[in-house]
Amino acid sequence: MYVTALYDRTEKLACYRRCAMLEVYMLVHQDEPLVEVYRKERGWKQELFGEGQMISLEQLDLEFSLKAIYEGVL
Repeated sequence: MYVTALYDRTEKLACYRRCAMLEVYMLVHQDEPLVEVYRKERGWKQELFGEGQMISLEQLDLEFSLKAIYEGVL
């Protein structure tokens, strides 16, 4: 795991969790089709989404596929 990825999951996430307005935090992997979603309403527990899955962000009334994120990249 890259140093920045570890920082994103630990210190940065801890800082963002203190932001009262933030409801969702997403990490998009650059080397594989994998997205981590952390939601305030779920106690900031990690949710993993892989190839072929859809991600729903109710807070933004938005739903999209992982394929759409990585189209033309991987």
